[in-house]
Amino acid sequence: MAGRNRDADGLTPREAVFALEWALDPTRDAQDVAVLAGFSRRRAPVTACELLKNPKVLAVIERKRRVLESKAEVTQAMVLRELWRIAHVDLSKAYDKAGNLLPLQEMPEDVRRAIAGLESFEIFTGQGENRTKEGDLRKLKIWDKVRALELVGKHLGMFTDRLKVGPLQEDLEKEIAELKAILEKELGVSDRNRTRDTSAA
Repeated sequence: MAGRNRDADGLTPREAVFALEWALDPTRDAQDVAVLAGFSRRRAPVTACELLKNPKVLAVIERKRRVLESKAEVTQAMVLRELWRIAHVDLSKAYDKAGNLLPLQEMPEDVRRAIAGLESFEIFTGQGENRTKEGDLRKLKIWDKVRALELVGKHLGMFTDRLKVGPLQEDLEKEIAELKAILEKELGVSDRNRTRDTSAA
């Protein structure tokens, strides 16, 4: 049970602030964090040392750090998944068997998420009273696949100076293959749908 002026973790308000600030950025000087939390600057060196040895403070720091890391991992995974969708999009799935562009709501989610824009135009022939509509033209724009692969590759630390000075084509293909394998393992993305479509063709 929390005591007077202490929270559910048994920390005073200043101890709680110190724990949160330290969890947010443990690279800072602990003395500065103690002062930021409201402790005396004159006694900051001793206070910081005491706080970092306090089991209750350390438990809160660890718990908050895990929460922050979890949120960061989720955010990174979401960004990587979206980039992978762009780099991995199969445009054939945006069309029906007759080669007509599907309505957006009928396209697979991965295709929809890779779309940067969709423009629609009406096509007419003739002039004045003889002007008749011949059909519609829809232009589909996809986000840059090469850029998406580049961003994911940089995140995974795959690209080196060797690639910047003109790599051989086989080196680039090897890097991309490794990128696919890593992402399929880490994000649960696979080529199963594409393989199934190819087998059926």
